[in-house]
Amino acid sequence: MEFSPFTTREAMPFDFILLDGTNRFIGSLFVKPSSRPSDILPQLRTLAGFHAHEEIDLFEEVKFAPVLCVKVDIDSTFSSTEIENGDIICYQKIPKSEDTYPYVRLFFEHNRLIVLDFSLEHLQQATDHFSDVWKVGDTEYGCYEWLPNGNLEDCILRTDNSPPLLWYNRAQIIAEVCCMLQFLHSNKPGALVHGDLRPCNILIDANYRSKLCHFGMSDLFLEPGTCPPNMSARLPYMDPEFLTTWELTPLSDVYSLGAIILRRLLTGMPPLSIAKKVAAALKSNSLHLLIEKSAGDWPYTQAEQLALLGLRCVKMSRERRPDLSTKVWKVIEPMIMKPPVASWPCFQEIMNDPQVAADGFTYEAEGIRHWLDEGNNRSPMTNMALPNQDLIPNRALRSWIQEYLQQQKQQQGRLDS
Repeated sequence: MEFSPFTTREAMPFDFILLDGTNRFIGSLFVKPSSRPSDILPQLRTLAGFHAHEEIDLFEEVKFAPVLCVKVDIDSTFSSTEIENGDIICYQKIPKSEDTYPYVRLFFEHNRLIVLDFSLEHLQQATDHFSDVWKVGDTEYGCYEWLPNGNLEDCILRTDNSPPLLWYNRAQIIAEVCCMLQFLHSNKPGALVHGDLRPCNILIDANYRSKLCHFGMSDLFLEPGTCPPNMSARLPYMDPEFLTTWELTPLSDVYSLGAIILRRLLTGMPPLSIAKKVAAALKSNSLHLLIEKSAGDWPYTQAEQLALLGLRCVKMSRERRPDLSTKVWKVIEPMIMKPPVASWPCFQEIMNDPQVAADGFTYEAEGIRHWLDEGNNRSPMTNMALPNQDLIPNRALRSWIQEYLQQQKQQQGRLDS
């Protein structure tokens, strides 16, 4: 969430983190150097769900070895307190005890945060003076990242006539989402709950790898007795118990994952009575009639395992849902695709020019172009027909390769010396 972005040529961005046991990233705020922290306290209280007169303290990390964090004077200007462009500011309720704010210090000790510092000149140059032409999009939470294949909803609905999302990509996405949820849930001292897991919040890159966005946002703006925004779009994926208890737990995410598996990745059917329809199909051995045809020839055993897992995840009672790390992952892990050995001339060396083909796999440019020039119209990895012969540079992989080679060169230089 961004507050009053780019309101002045002198605006400086700061990142705000709420220290409440979950250490939630609240968002970035652009403020004038001449303004005071006290000017933004009402907004910070609102986002944290505090009452209008809750007393809060703000802290800045000024040294990292050893950690030194100082309290921010809310009545002094940002410029006079020497808080600079890109700094991280944490805040919390004022403790009732005479403690020296140990929670703040522990946070900085165990959560090393790296922030890129961009000058206003660079920001203006990159955005053509913050022109709306360069704006990717908006949600109720602000802008998020753009990826070549949009989000999972785009891929399923084949927005812009994109190629169908094939079964092995779907299985890989399920596995990746499961891994990401395990990472959030393993946070200490308290598990982080995504709370708004839907296809539109699963972003897909050029290689059909996935990223989660908007985690932890579902309850960020939620006050007791109120509903989150876009309720009708959220409802098919929302934990039923949340609607009565207004409490999110890791098992809330498990329900959402099950709904995505059944409704979007496996069947593509409307949410109404989807669990009953899948259960009936499994009982009558007719699951193949429900499986989304555009996914290709999904191995029946794998599809059956996913259907059974999805049904367990969407149980109405949280107590009956499987644990993500011990039960769900045991089913999903064996489904992760291990690329088969290609039956075409390939390069065993590190890629010089990685290119993504229409099958979603990355190849060395010379090898895949030779494959296509010989008249092959099928994927060398899956043997399925390629929807087109377009190639997209895998810049992320190329950047990683270059960084790796540089590290190897530096390491070799140290050994030689």
